[in-house]
Amino acid sequence: MIRRSVRVLAVTLLCAQLATGGAIAQPYDPTDPAADPPARVGRLSEVQGVVSFHAADQDQWSPAVPNYPVTAGNSFWTEPAARAALQLGPATIRMGSQTEFDVVALDEHNFQGQIGQGSINLRLHVLAPGDNYQIVTARGTVQITAPGRYHIDGGTDATPTRVAVFDGAAQFVGNNADLVVRPGETAQISGQDPLTYDVAVARPDELDRWASARDERQRIVAAPRYVSPAMTGYQDLDGYGSWAQTPDAGPAWIPSAVAPDWAPYRYGHWAYVAPWGWTWIDDAPWGFAPFHYGRWARWHDRWAWYPGAVIERPVYAPALVAFVGGPPAAPGFGIGIGVGIGIGAIAAAAWIPLGPHEVYVPPYRHSPAYVQNVNISHVTNVTTITNNLTVNRTVNNFANASAVTVVPASAMASSQPVARAAVAVPPAQLA
Repeated sequence: MIRRSVRVLAVTLLCAQLATGGAIAQPYDPTDPAADPPARVGRLSEVQGVVSFHAADQDQWSPAVPNYPVTAGNSFWTEPAARAALQLGPATIRMGSQTEFDVVALDEHNFQGQIGQGSINLRLHVLAPGDNYQIVTARGTVQITAPGRYHIDGGTDATPTRVAVFDGAAQFVGNNADLVVRPGETAQISGQDPLTYDVAVARPDELDRWASARDERQRIVAAPRYVSPAMTGYQDLDGYGSWAQTPDAGPAWIPSAVAPDWAPYRYGHWAYVAPWGWTWIDDAPWGFAPFHYGRWARWHDRWAWYPGAVIERPVYAPALVAFVGGPPAAPGFGIGIGVGIGIGAIAAAAWIPLGPHEVYVPPYRHSPAYVQNVNISHVTNVTTITNNLTVNRTVNNFANASAVTVVPASAMASSQPVARAAVAVPPAQLA
């Protein structure tokens, strides 16, 4: 089975019909916190070769893009000789060639994936109390019961299911079968009703060796020093930057190599991802955690990312920015995006990276508990958070006002690279 079709956008973005000031924030709904968006997401962290993707509400495949957020209902497919990696907090799932992998369930404590075809390598650094990681195969479900390294072949009617535990522990549960797989063992499960199985020595294959090499190259730490292991994307930080202690905002991470004109939320593009709305997709291989958690500020003439207080389960945000003039509205058929400013006769979108202690105001549906949890690592005063939700602020009041990025609204609506589309706007006009 080879997936080749590419999804075509089902919406038409007409620049001539761009609206202005299209804020879409909805009133709080304290009686329905279940309507809040997911607090935890995964991330497509690496793509090699041709890899395809589709969301739950799509029936065609499109090219997979690194740093895209992963949620329940997402599906991935690797062509022959291709590979892909997904990160989910302390877990990294690497897909082998010609593998279909579906994210069945994903919430704050539970993850369930399904192998429709092919193989995965799973590395789990930490298994927190109450967390569950399950992989569904053709013959049953693999429950990961300890941190470790695993290889799982999904199997088909004609080929066996295999569960290898290099270190850690797993349990396979299927029809009339309940098998514990111990460190150094491979369980091969065959048949249907009844299932039969054999246990042999676990031996890594090409996918497992590639996974181990990636772990070593990225210098992944099992227990990060300054962030929670539940923060998706933390694995890349030590390999691409260094940490410093600052007197006012605590530990800060500084990327080791960026362009001279680099600024947060400038080298990447926007994508509309339900249920959050406009979501930042960064170009950098490390560009997930620093753009969906924490804040940015200048430190000794360099940009530094501040994760804030270590929260056991940090809440994901699509982009920790303040939009100038209000957040862009959703794209739709015959409807453009709402915008906050204009460049002459051209409608434009502009945003400012939030600095330490600045409140993030979600432009999507949320409860009071959600908005507190998404800000708690930087703003502990509930009153401060509540006041910022109802008061408009001028550009000059933001710590990073000089790092504002402005693009034509059409560039944002069509997910163009921001750095190439950015335009200069006089500071007085922004102010």
